[in-house]
Amino acid sequence: MQDMVGKALEYEEHRLMNIVRNHLQDSDKEALELLLEDPSGMYELTQLKHEPKDFSAGEIKREILRGERVLDLYLLAQRVLPDLKISNESIKYYASLVTYYSVFRLKRLDISIVRLYLLCFVHYRYQKIHDNLLNSLIYHVRQYVDESKAASKERVYSYHTEGNQNLNKAGEVLRLFTDDSIPENTPFGEVRLKLSVFWNVRSWILWQAILARTADLTKPLFNGSTSIN
Repeated sequence: MQDMVGKALEYEEHRLMNIVRNHLQDSDKEALELLLEDPSGMYELTQLKHEPKDFSAGEIKREILRGERVLDLYLLAQRVLPDLKISNESIKYYASLVTYYSVFRLKRLDISIVRLYLLCFVHYRYQKIHDNLLNSLIYHVRQYVDESKAASKERVYSYHTEGNQNLNKAGEVLRLFTDDSIPENTPFGEVRLKLSVFWNVRSWILWQAILARTADLTKPLFNGSTSIN
């Protein structure tokens, strides 16, 4: 039974290697094998294996650059892999072998099978890059929404606090109209001078809101269009 399984796996491996060999031009083979070279002191494949540690700008920028570098190979994989007639799980498995093996170990394998592994790895890694970028976008949007909600709550609280303070001033205004110490024949200019002690533009806006609320009690005191600067 074990021999049968081994022979089946060996047959499948040779089938895949032959398909890859027939579909790749010399330039395609060179492009794949460049992943195993280290012209800059670090193997290109090793750099592609790295994934973002977090969603910081620097990490995401490097992930975008990795996607740009591997795009041509991804398009190659898109052209070749459908003809292999293998499942997504098989592609993921062969891709995992590239992650598992060191570059040194890969170089010691049959180059035909290594090309198969690299095609699967590039296909899987490029899709993972897109997943990482999408997750980064979702993370930052949620962060901005949370910060916006917190700022809005703080601003509403500030408005309510200031509104309560201004209502106290409004009470002082109303008290002037019942203040027996002010003669009935007092010129309005003098009364207005007393009002100016605690009256300002913000108080005027609040007063307008109170009047509007009095006219229509079905409307809120403030809405999104009311701005107090």
